[in-house]
Amino acid sequence: MAAAAKDRLRADLVRLATSDPMLRAFSELARETGVRLLLVGGLVRDLRLGLPSRDADFILIGRKARIFLNRVSLRLARRVVTFRKRGIVNRRISVEGRDYDIVELKSGSLERELRRRDFTINAVAFDLSAGRLFDPCRGLDDLAARRIRAVTAGAFLDDPLRMIRAVRLWCELPRFTIARRTQDLIRRDAAMIVRPSSERIREELDRVVLSRQPSRGIALLDRLGLLTVVIPEVEPLRGFAQNRYHHLDAWRHTLAALAAVDDASCLRRLSRGLRFGPLPAGEQLLVLRWSLLLHDLGKAETRTIGEDGELHFFGHEKRSAALASQIMKRLRFSTRRARSIRRLVELHLRIAVPAGGDLSQKACRRIIRDAGELAPLLVLHSLADKDASRGYRWRSARTGLIRTCREILKLYRSSGKEILAPPRLIDGHDVMRLLGIGPAGRWGESSRKFRAGRSPGRYRTESRPSISSRKFPPGGLSPEKGSPYPRGSLFRPIERAGPTLRLNATPGGRTGRAARHRPRMRRAVPFRRCRASGRGHPCRAGRGAGRRRGCRRDATPGSRSRLSKAAAVQERLSRGSSPPSRSPARDRSPWGWRRERLPAPREASTPAPRLRRPASTPR
Repeated sequence: MAAAAKDRLRADLVRLATSDPMLRAFSELARETGVRLLLVGGLVRDLRLGLPSRDADFILIGRKARIFLNRVSLRLARRVVTFRKRGIVNRRISVEGRDYDIVELKSGSLERELRRRDFTINAVAFDLSAGRLFDPCRGLDDLAARRIRAVTAGAFLDDPLRMIRAVRLWCELPRFTIARRTQDLIRRDAAMIVRPSSERIREELDRVVLSRQPSRGIALLDRLGLLTVVIPEVEPLRGFAQNRYHHLDAWRHTLAALAAVDDASCLRRLSRGLRFGPLPAGEQLLVLRWSLLLHDLGKAETRTIGEDGELHFFGHEKRSAALASQIMKRLRFSTRRARSIRRLVELHLRIAVPAGGDLSQKACRRIIRDAGELAPLLVLHSLADKDASRGYRWRSARTGLIRTCREILKLYRSSGKEILAPPRLIDGHDVMRLLGIGPAGRWGESSRKFRAGRSPGRYRTESRPSISSRKFPPGGLSPEKGSPYPRGSLFRPIERAGPTLRLNATPGGRTGRAARHRPRMRRAVPFRRCRASGRGHPCRAGRGAGRRRGCRRDATPGSRSRLSKAAAVQERLSRGSSPPSRSPARDRSPWGWRRERLPAPREASTPAPRLRRPASTPR
């Protein structure tokens, strides 16, 4: 690197150390304590490239390092967190969202410490006190040439995550290249990428996916042999031929769909004419790009050939969602993000324009209800998928898709809240009271069908009293004249025969799958005797007293301790009940199960005559 460029970089670093309040505080405390503090890593690199940087890395040299750290903690009123990894003690201080990492150099020289770093562009140090630059690995020359080069041949053996970091830096830094020797080292050590924790791998992959060119970054990971080790599910897509509606194989189609949302300009081009509003960013953009990367994983397993010789992939969206869930579980995705990505993968074929014309408003409402808050992302996902499928009649299909997406977004903005959270017209308590039945599991499914079939203006509660305020007979209602059920209602009785009640489970009034209710029948269940009440009852827990499921009597306070039978009997007598009696042995099976016995019928019988003692018998 030219001397003029080095002098200019040194002047910029001195100016930054005096203008930034945090760096100025660190420099003053180091001077007062008598230690050397060197600025190293990404901040020096980004300052040379003219890029913004938030975090800072330091190297601390001196005997009074512990005193310096204590003073920093007191000055900033922050706790110093210590990390130990591979014999290196790393301390971190977080202030206002910025992380300051301090590595304490206890033995060895500064040059040896810099040669232990990952890449030469990160091995340039600047002494805050002396104002000197240290560049033993010629990192400034690589910065001038915009080249990413590993410091040593064993850099990836020390930390295999550096292989993905090289690709991430290539994506984030403009017009950079990875040295050929470094690429060969990555291919040699690609199998070791599974050694770091899943969380660290996912964080680096997230930064690749969120970069300005995620499609090129994923393609480079694939060429270097890293992607098939981390996500082996993508291997069957490479070279996998599709039907006539696609002009690319499955893997290149995935990369093309991801390239359609590469940056803001691509998103604006994709959403042109839709009045989309604010473009997705941050977490939403991450969910969208991950879903595009994983949306066709199941095509290889669902490939079929029809009678006409056409390739079909029926149900590949569900299989792709299952494979995506396995990948996200392996990489420790958060539950919320994994649920959103899986939902987008499952629904990525929902916005399909029929051959006869556009989708109806009812179909658009169903799409919004199924997608929920992900409806705008689903629109972008469908457009990106169609943009990467330039096969048979793709222009006309894309025109119809844009028109449908415009209607979905318009309906989502105007009636999204009403569609996603409609007012509840009937609940389970109303159903049980109306029909005189107990709780059953099918009512949840029926209510979901009712909400799915609702349309604007079809069910209203303002024109008549609410269902919960009506008076009904205790035995339920019959479909006779004068029934308060409106025509086409969800729970309109259509048949009553014996103990079984058939109900209409469809909102359209037609006879569909009938929900059945039968009298609840008791069966033999394992039981234990409650020491508080003296009764045997079903109990899933082990031994012990207390209020158990099935015991209707309150437990005595402190029932965990041993209670005498006399105390239990006295408690029962004070309540006005009879003392407990043990169940006879014939009421139990050899395995401890209680037998259900029907009460014996009472027989009419005359009382036996009372015998009197003869008068002649002596007492």
